[in-house]
Amino acid sequence: MLAPAPDAPPGESDRTAFLRVADVARLDLAGARWVVLSGCGTALGRSLARESLLGLGSAFELAGARVVVMSLWDVEDRWAESWMRELYRARYERRLGTGAAVREASRVLLARRRRLGLDENPSTWAGFIASGLDD
Repeated sequence: MLAPAPDAPPGESDRTAFLRVADVARLDLAGARWVVLSGCGTALGRSLARESLLGLGSAFELAGARVVVMSLWDVEDRWAESWMRELYRARYERRLGTGAAVREASRVLLARRRRLGLDENPSTWAGFIASGLDD
């Protein structure tokens, strides 16, 4: 869900807008190298004619984004934020490729959960994936 536009007409400001897959697919994102969808379940979609899966991540790829980072399931906000912080640190501070940055973010979160004596189930630290072609 998205918040309404700041210039929404009177009476529209309290309504929530939805970002539709079809709207995203029509965008021109040929210049987008990385799109990060940190919301829960952003990699999920629905099956089309038993041949493919179309979801928000797929729509960003259709629109031209080279790489889309998205989640496979619901991730607790605090841990999703930590994972994103580690992802950006690995990608932009350490200059790792996308796959290595995703792996590093997950590795760091798992290590942190172990140090804190928390559940190590992959559902708590491995919910994010990347799809697409890195540089």
